[in-house]
Amino acid sequence: MSPQPTPSPISLVPPLLDPIIALVVAANIIWTGVRLLHETGLGLLDTALPKEDLDHINAILDDYRAQGMLFHALRSRQAGSRRFVSFHVLVPGTWTVWKGHSMCEAIELALRQALPETTVFTHLEPREDPTSFADQALDRVPEPEDPSETAPALEERPWKHETIRQDSLGTERT
Repeated sequence: MSPQPTPSPISLVPPLLDPIIALVVAANIIWTGVRLLHETGLGLLDTALPKEDLDHINAILDDYRAQGMLFHALRSRQAGSRRFVSFHVLVPGTWTVWKGHSMCEAIELALRQALPETTVFTHLEPREDPTSFADQALDRVPEPEDPSETAPALEERPWKHETIRQDSLGTERT
C-alpha cells in the first residue's frame, strides 16, 4: 500500500474561514483609508483645538486668574501638527507695561511647555477700559467717536505734537 499524501495546510482550513478573513482584511483596509483621508483633510483645513487641549489651557490660565488677571477672546486652531492659541489678557490698569508684558511672557511660556508645537499670541489690555471688553468678537465693535473718552492718558503724552521724520538711516523724532 502506498503512503497517504499529507494534506496541505490550506486544505485543513474550513471552507467559510477564507471569505471571512478576506472580509475582515477588506474592512481594515477601508477603515484605514477613511481614517487617513480624515487626518489628511484636517491637516489641510484649520480646526479648533480638541476639548482636552482647551481644558489644559484654561487650567493654566486659572493659576493667573487667581492673581487678578482676566482672559477673554480665546481662539485656537490647529494646522497640521502646529497649534495656534490667541487670547486677550486683562490686567489692572495700575500695572506697568513691564509687569503686564512679563506676565504675558510667563503665560505664553507655560502654554508652550504644556502644549509643544504651540504658537501663543497674547494681547494686553487694562481691565478698567470699557473698550477692552468690546473686542471679544471676531469683528471689532466700532470705536467711540472721541477716543479720549476711553483713553485719557493718551492726551497727556509728551510727544503728541511731535512729528515723525523718516531719513535714510531710520526713523527719528523731530
